[in-house]
Order: sequence, then C-alpha cells, then structure tokens
Amino acid sequence: MDFSCLKTSRGEPFKSSGPTHITSIDWNNKRDLRTVAASLVMGVYNQERERQSQGSQPLLSDDDASIVGAIYEYKYLDSHIFHSPVKPPRYVIAFRGNILKPATVVKDIKSDVRLFFNTLEKSHRFLVAWQAVQIMVALVGDTNPVNIWLAGHSLGAAIALLVGRNMVTEGCYLETYLFNPPFLSTPIGSIKSEKVKNAAHFIDNFSKATVALVRPRQRTDQAQLFTTLSEWVPKLYVNPLDPICSEYIGYFEGWEKMTKKGFRAIERLVTQNSVRALVSDKEPVHLLPSANVTINRPVRVFCQDHGIQQWWRNDGL
Repeated sequence: MDFSCLKTSRGEPFKSSGPTHITSIDWNNKRDLRTVAASLVMGVYNQERERQSQGSQPLLSDDDASIVGAIYEYKYLDSHIFHSPVKPPRYVIAFRGNILKPATVVKDIKSDVRLFFNTLEKSHRFLVAWQAVQIMVALVGDTNPVNIWLAGHSLGAAIALLVGRNMVTEGCYLETYLFNPPFLSTPIGSIKSEKVKNAAHFIDNFSKATVALVRPRQRTDQAQLFTTLSEWVPKLYVNPLDPICSEYIGYFEGWEKMTKKGFRAIERLVTQNSVRALVSDKEPVHLLPSANVTINRPVRVFCQDHGIQQWWRNDGL
C-alpha cells in the first residue's frame, strides 16, 4: 500500500512523517494491519483539515459539509496477490473523531452529546456512515466480509462500532479497527488505590445489576443482542492513561475475574447493561461481548495517549 496519496495538515507527504518504519505491508502481520488502519483514519483527519479528497472518496456530513469519513480502495498492482492466503481489504471505510477547529467543533461536540445520551444513531454523521457501508457491502457482497474494513478513532471509533454492530444484526461480520473508542462510564480505572477502586467497582456493578433486575424486558433484549454480537470480534486499541477509552480495560478484565470466581452470570448481567441506558431505555452502543484488545504503553500526555499517531509508532507495542 502506498501512503504517498496522504498528506499531513502541514501539506507534507504523509509517508515521510507517518509510519516511516513501514517499507512494505505484510498482510499476515497484526502490527502492519493496525498501522494501515490507523494511517487511513489519519488520512480522514487530514482531508477535513485541508478540505480536499485526493486519493479517496470522502463521506460528507449533511448538516455542515465537513468530511467525517472516507472510502479507500486498494489497487492490486501485483497479480500474485490474488493467490495469497491473506489478501488485503478491497475497501477500507474510515471515520475521524473530533477536530477542534471553528468549522467543525460545534457539530463534533453535538455528536459527542448524542453519544453520551445513546442517540448517536440519529445523527447525520451516523446516517452518512451507515448508508455508505450498506452501499459498499451491496457492491462487494457479504460472502467475504474481509473485503471491507471499518476503522475509526475516538468519536469515529464510536461510529465504526455502531455501524459494525448494525451490520452484525444483518448477518454481516466486518473486520473492524477501533482506536481509542469512548467508554461511557465512571472513570473508576483512574483511581490509584486498589481498595478504593475495588469498592467503586462493587458499587457500580451492584447499581447496574439492581436496575437490570427491575427492568426484565430491557435486560432480555440486551441479552439477545449480546448473543447475536458474540461471534463478532472487533479489534480494540486502548491506552490505560486515556480517560476516554481506558475503562474498556476494566470492563473486559471484569469478565475474566468474575468468571474465575464463579460469578459469570452476574458479571454477564452487569457487562451487558449500563444504568443510564437502562433508565432511559436507550441501547448502550459502547458495550461489547467480545473484542481483541490491544493495550498501549502510556506516555502520560493526553494528546498522545488519546492520539491516533500512537498506533503506528514503532515503539511501545
């Protein structure tokens, strides 16, 4: 894959300031796959910053004409790639997160608010993404879902996650790369004291279980959805010092701890629900029954711990 079509916000070639350690792509190498996905998400950020679409097809938000995503097509230059056991994706559909610039900050924050209240599915941004993915799946066919990747960072990861979940309910399991996806929960993982942290987890889990038990219909619906989603395993990339996504670490570790203690049924009830979603009858879109989780080494700088650039760096992973 040639990164020469991508440029940074300063206009310089991305291949000179991006993943410079990549000279060729090994499609059997997980690090290379992560680098490709992260780089293409970065390309969406850069396209919006420069308001150009060189090398890709942009997805525009209806309400402010900003570029929120892009459809990248891989051009097979070598005929032997068709005979390779692991082929690159034919298309990658990537979504950006927030850009704190005057032209986009208001609309991006509105999408953040929708995410907080579990109404992101009603946003223009999601509808554009959802329609684009449906069109591409219809074009390529869903017999080989690896032909299409979904990728997103931060708010874009929430969009990719929601689109991917919806595709699963239609029987299509897309390869999905989620970088620093928001986890809407109390930031318990940031508590330094293990005793206080364990007590906070207990109170949080008790609250969820109590509310879930008094809302049997909502609980049953969520359990059925989790059963449907269980065969889909998106790739999840989180940083322990990023408060936006770090709670995913405790979320999945909780499954393992409770299972070992013989409380799988209770933990399953807790991890399928959130108090806010149960009270509001809104589906918690950030919850997953399974994922392939990669945890990066923290650097204690928020813009780096939450940044997309960390996922193609050749250190720490």
